[in-house]
Amino acid sequence: MPIKPKFTIKQDDEFIFLAVTIPYVRASNSEVVIDGQDVMFYCKPYLLRLHLPGGVENDEHPSFRAIYDPNTNNGVITLHLPKVEKGFEF
Repeated sequence: MPIKPKFTIKQDDEFIFLAVTIPYVRASNSEVVIDGQDVMFYCKPYLLRLHLPGGVENDEHPSFRAIYDPNTNNGVITLHLPKVEKGFEF
């Protein structure tokens, strides 16, 4: 059964920053699926599903980034999700 990871969300005018704590796993095995307002992050054994109040671009958008920091809380991946509507505050 998947475990819901700890996470934080921040934003600016152009991006949603989703920081997901995934200690002691291989970040290279993670998967991100974005469909409009729905964001799914999976990295065994962690699963996070969110429904955002505004749309974000999919993970193939050139501005999408995922940055893994193995030294923070034994592993944090931060997703930079470009907003569909720039300047829209969630």
